[in-house]
Amino acid sequence: MMSRENGISIFKMNGLGNQIVVADVRDHTMRLSRQHICAIAENPRTPFDQLMVLYQPRTPDSAAFVRIYNTDGSEAEACGNGMRCVARIAGDGMQPMRFETVAGILDVSFGADDQITVNMGRPKFRWDEIPLRDEFHDTTRIELQVGPIDAPVLHSPSVCNIGNPHAVFWVADINDQALNKFGPMLEHHPLFPERANITVAAVVQPDHVLTRTWERGVGLTKACGSAACAVLACGVKTGILDRKASVSVPGGELTIEWPSDAAGIFMSGPAELEYQGVITVSAAGELTFEV
Repeated sequence: MMSRENGISIFKMNGLGNQIVVADVRDHTMRLSRQHICAIAENPRTPFDQLMVLYQPRTPDSAAFVRIYNTDGSEAEACGNGMRCVARIAGDGMQPMRFETVAGILDVSFGADDQITVNMGRPKFRWDEIPLRDEFHDTTRIELQVGPIDAPVLHSPSVCNIGNPHAVFWVADINDQALNKFGPMLEHHPLFPERANITVAAVVQPDHVLTRTWERGVGLTKACGSAACAVLACGVKTGILDRKASVSVPGGELTIEWPSDAAGIFMSGPAELEYQGVITVSAAGELTFEV
């Protein structure tokens, strides 16, 4: 939508501070290369945690096929905050929508007070679905720690997959943890063959939890929607969180609900459009920004 002649519409947005750029190439035959993606990330007007690229739908009942890229150019399977931003751009703010991603079909609906709800699908807890290198029968508490054996700084995370692999470390104080130091090491730990998002979470009460996340391919982020969902799902499995809770991220609050084990997990929150513009790609593959 809104692609100008010889240009690609681009939207700088945020979901609770999670920096999102949406690029709409549904009217184009081109594909953005890794070089293009990194150029967009490095432009001072279009920095992002995730780039959401809208392609023509591959299934008749969806509005678009969405590919998701991290700052380093790697591809992500899911981004809850990004999907709310996509819906804000592609929808009318009233009618439910459906989008296809590499992780599957995601349904989106609109509520009061600019809240947008994404059904992120059913969480996966089996070790080979996350995936993990080693077999664990109980993924609510796996053998992994940081620091000395007799006094680990972090240990025994819960793990699951909600589009992306996630590890959740339950702690007393999320600000006591040097996540900028431990995050890169844990993201690339051999136990996670596809890397992982690393979250520290502190339960305030069963319907409220505080979190910080080191996001795979990005780094520390103000908000990670799939991580918020992973925290609730793992908290339900371990018996420390209700099926509906407020998940505090550095950028604000998300409402996460998992009605039953057989249901998808729902994430609700806002999406803000900051500004929009156009990028053009030359025959030589160079990007020009008009933002």
